[in-house]
Amino acid sequence: MNDCEEIAGGAEVYLYHLIELLKSRGHGISTYFSQKKSGIRPIESIFSFRNLFSILKKIKQENPDIIHIQKYNLSLSLSPLVAAKIAGKKTVVTLQDFGLISANSWCVDDKGIACEKPSSIRWVFKKSKSEKKLLNKLYDYGKNVIHLRMLGMFADVCVVPGTPLQEYLKEILPYKEVTTIPHFIPETYSFKKKAKKGFKLAFIGRLEKEKGVMELVKAMTLCDKKWKLSIIGDGSLYSYARGYILKNKLQARVSLRGRLRKEKIEKEYHDADAVIMPCAWLELQGMVGAEAFSTGTPVVAPYMGGIADWLKDGYNGAEIKKIIPEEIKKAIERFDGMDITRLSANARASYLKIFTPDAHYRKLMGAYSLARGAKGGAV
Repeated sequence: MNDCEEIAGGAEVYLYHLIELLKSRGHGISTYFSQKKSGIRPIESIFSFRNLFSILKKIKQENPDIIHIQKYNLSLSLSPLVAAKIAGKKTVVTLQDFGLISANSWCVDDKGIACEKPSSIRWVFKKSKSEKKLLNKLYDYGKNVIHLRMLGMFADVCVVPGTPLQEYLKEILPYKEVTTIPHFIPETYSFKKKAKKGFKLAFIGRLEKEKGVMELVKAMTLCDKKWKLSIIGDGSLYSYARGYILKNKLQARVSLRGRLRKEKIEKEYHDADAVIMPCAWLELQGMVGAEAFSTGTPVVAPYMGGIADWLKDGYNGAEIKKIIPEEIKKAIERFDGMDITRLSANARASYLKIFTPDAHYRKLMGAYSLARGAKGGAV
């Protein structure tokens, strides 16, 4: 079950990959979407009686073993938990965002440090890098309080993609079963081991403030001129980034590629020495990094959120200590001194250990069995 049917972001990409994975393993899958297109319904996002009655009808028709709730905070709400409780069904809820527990959404303070007790009302009033408006924070705080209580009362198992969110959730709901299962990456792109540096970096993702794209572009004015940067993606900062590149005469070294087709993105992964992810917020997992690893491409990023679970400085990439241009420059310089062949091989090894469909499937079956009250066995 999910907020919307359209692919609005990483949560839906993961959902559709998961559906195909479960079908390929012989499971019968039925889906329920609150709406076709992505968008918030302020009242229904708190609790939706429309969805409650529709889901009760769906449960009666399908008689599922497990109800797995994905993204729920826009319009679905946690009405499926109440429906499942009424129908006597077991539930697994995957939390897809730090904003589900933190009123400031980014889950970092004004210095970019991870929030302490992020579910506290104080984060409605304290400054943070997200610069979210007070009324929006009050609304999200109230909604989160209701949803967290519902999770505590009705969810059988909570699943999160990374240990930072797991630790936060266990602090909020110490009596609830919370398990970490990293999102998987199908082998969409081919693996290509890197033999030597070409002094090229790639940024792949949304051009938004939380992704640190402008700090990265500004860092390029400080870096050795041998380094080039390819920016793949779109967002509200696209025009600003283009203007900054032109003003600082970076056109020969920094290129804005916009959105690209799959085969062109694959080439960007293969051509880049590293994918760079200067995230200013807590990343849930960092799907682009996992995708980069599948191609044998190292990652340069901070230990923010779930990234800390899989990035190892000097092993499969390099750590950015702080999201400011000077520290991004230092991370690139440190990466320059590392063995690209070894980093590439280790990136691929990290993918095979953490992010494959097989690894995900085994852990997910364990969560489903746990929800049903069994120690193991098929679902």
